Amino acid sequence: MPLLALGISSLLLLCAATTNTVGIISRVAGSATVETVSGTSHELGQAEPLRSGATLTTALDSLVSVNVDQVGKVVLGPQTKTTATLQSGGLSFRLAGGSLCVVSQSQNV
Repeated sequence: MPLLALGISSLLLLCAATTNTVGIISRVAGSATVETVSGTSHELGQAEPLRSGATLTTALDSLVSVNVDQVGKVVLGPQTKTTATLQSGGLSFRLAGGSLCVVSQSQNV
């Protein structure tokens, strides 16, 4: 499984670790689901916080954008499955299938 690791500033890590929030879902085009660490899943909506350990799955012809404060955004393509995790070294998206693109607004990525 490919692993995409993003470097994130210490400030962002401290804020995110406190709330366990990786980012905010800023756009859902088509259909996507999120499965929490506890195993519950639901249809993904815009302006929804993405928690560490959650798995996102997009359907055919669907896209999802995740805004990561002070870093940029991660865009998931169609038929993508990825798990977002905060860890001491930064933020990672473990890609099980499909595609994603990182759009950075920070030199630390």
